[in-house]
Amino acid sequence: IKEGNVADLSAGIGNMVIPFIKEYGKLKDNITFDLYEYDENTSIALGKAWEDYEQINVYGSVDTLKEDINEKYDFILANPPFKLKTDYKASWNVDKKGKVKKGLNIMEAFIDKIMLSLKPGGVAAMIVSSGFSSNGNATAKCREWLKKNYNLKLAMQLDSETFEAAGLAGTGVTTLLLIIEKNKTIDNKTIYAEIERDDDFLQQLNSIAYHYRLVQKQHYIKYMSTTN
Repeated sequence: IKEGNVADLSAGIGNMVIPFIKEYGKLKDNITFDLYEYDENTSIALGKAWEDYEQINVYGSVDTLKEDINEKYDFILANPPFKLKTDYKASWNVDKKGKVKKGLNIMEAFIDKIMLSLKPGGVAAMIVSSGFSSNGNATAKCREWLKKNYNLKLAMQLDSETFEAAGLAGTGVTTLLLIIEKNKTIDNKTIYAEIERDDDFLQQLNSIAYHYRLVQKQHYIKYMSTTN
């Protein structure tokens, strides 16, 4: 992310901001970062943590699944909760009469809200449960909706130590990083990757990012390597 407006709709204490810090009080590059948090106490901590950063806007005690978000974003980063249930009206979660089907997984609700909150051509990077891609009927409608309407750019398996290796507090379970573009093209290229615990973490991320940029070009070389 070089420039543009960025958001996290379930920010917690703002861990997603940490990789963008250039120095105290400043973020890298020409970006603004909007942080939304629902829990009242966490919202107070969130506001205190980032009060010295002019590029960061904190919106505390906001239920982003129920309240309208007027802003549309270039990028949205998210690590939403996985196990809770909600009556959120997702794009695919209604019956023939337009009535909401109860008991939607909150992770799927956030996926829907995130994609709706992006600008056309915007990009979402979301950490979801590893079962999302293979959970049978439980997530089938959500997956089909994503497949029909958007471009999956990257799916990367993360183990329970990935966040710790990156210097972040996070989940202690196996997860999946999805990068999804709010666009739909017939020639979309998707990268599938997995972090190897025994290899250098940052080198692997840099290699994946480089290959990601490479394959988005019109002309590129496909290759396989046992060392990268």
